[in-house]
Amino acid sequence: MKTQTPATGIMQTSEYKDSRSFRIACMCHDSAHDVDAWIDVSPESDDLQAINVEFYIETETPWWADGFSRIRLAWDILVHGRHTQGHTMMLDEQTALNFADALLKSIGDYSKSK
Repeated sequence: MKTQTPATGIMQTSEYKDSRSFRIACMCHDSAHDVDAWIDVSPESDDLQAINVEFYIETETPWWADGFSRIRLAWDILVHGRHTQGHTMMLDEQTALNFADALLKSIGDYSKSK
């Protein structure tokens, strides 16, 4: 299996000097499960670079689900100062390969520009 251009399941949405953003589609075809990802390659020193991959997801909590879950979430944030959620995104083999290629190209393009 080879990477694709244009790539299935992943779309580059913007590009800046040393970072790119992508929209990665979930295999379930529900756009609410898609993930926005930023790949940022920054120099730490001449030989070492930091590669930051940030994922942004939108979560939804129904008001009446599971016994006032929104109030419980707000309480966790108020009392503990944090709230942790997980997100699983299903990728088919081609989309995973295309995302890996996007990551490698982001690193390679930055290395060439130094």
